[in-house]
Amino acid sequence: RRMAFVHGSATPMGRVERFRGFRDGAATVPDSVVDDIVFDENEGFRSAFLHYIGKDHEPTALFCAHDGIAIAVVSELLRLGIRIPEDISVVGFNDFASAMHVAPRLTTVRTPQVEMGAAMVRCIYDRTVSLEARSRPPVRLALVSEIIKRESTGPCSASSCLSRIRPLAK
Repeated sequence: RRMAFVHGSATPMGRVERFRGFRDGAATVPDSVVDDIVFDENEGFRSAFLHYIGKDHEPTALFCAHDGIAIAVVSELLRLGIRIPEDISVVGFNDFASAMHVAPRLTTVRTPQVEMGAAMVRCIYDRTVSLEARSRPPVRLALVSEIIKRESTGPCSASSCLSRIRPLAK
């Protein structure tokens, strides 16, 4: 029930909206907590994570802004001796091909990329051929994403593994 959204930058609008959606969704789950872990992608995830757990945070799941970040997170957690998913679950976003080539294979959120492109083309086409459509206000479309469950998520163990690596954070 203790989760963190992991990202390298809050600048891209999609990441901000993804974090807000994740936080809002988690708010519907009793006793859930959502934190935010921001790290410099050039420096890596390790120091940001150690700083985070050094403040006595003990997340059971990390939701990453995209699969590239999730793969870096999985790699660093494994280097720290943290078992995935036994100690902590990791979820990515976008279902990059590399999500299948990491061990454990990455649970991720697949967005309907083809459908989004087709919807955008239809909107652009409508606005170029119809005078009435040109005067319409901007449109926001919501398409349903799909969770692709793989080996990086599961129930966490009863005891926290983070206490054994917390001394590294000091």
